[in-house]
Amino acid sequence: KHVSPGERNPIEGKFGQAKTAYGLNRIKARLQATSQSWIASIILVLNLVKLAGEALLCHVVLVTYSARQMKFEPWLRNRQPQLKLAA
Repeated sequence: KHVSPGERNPIEGKFGQAKTAYGLNRIKARLQATSQSWIASIILVLNLVKLAGEALLCHVVLVTYSARQMKFEPWLRNRQPQLKLAA
């Protein structure tokens, strides 16, 4: 299956991040199983970092939403409905 270059950019970027920041290009294990364990550990760390960032973003959004609800809640309680039903 052919993959367009735009779809490959995030994948290539993650490999670059794994090589520069997490030492994926410096694995010098002698056994194949040990090398595979190192690679799996680095990929696990990449995923944990991404999930931690997403969790932080979700927390910020929830806190912001809660603050807005608390700020506008009294205004919403005292407001009369605008729509009147015709009989």
